Amino acid sequence: MGWVRSIVQLVTVLPISIGGLGVREGALVLTLAWFGVADHDALALAILVFATTILAPGFVGACSRACVGCVGSEPADAASAPFT
Repeated sequence: MGWVRSIVQLVTVLPISIGGLGVREGALVLTLAWFGVADHDALALAILVFATTILAPGFVGACSRACVGCVGSEPADAASAPFT
């Protein structure tokens, strides 16, 4: 079943939706149906895949970006700032 992820990734990168939304879910539902997985279970997996590959890293990045100023020391000049 490792090829299912490959097929879904290939279909997701097609330029037919913004960020692959809807395409990823539909591809997982269709490919997992071949293995007898119920539609609602495949959709739940698709949402979980979306959350772990897109939302979680984005949330971690946003938190780390917000906490850059929490360290307590300001850079000496703008050239040495980590994010400008």
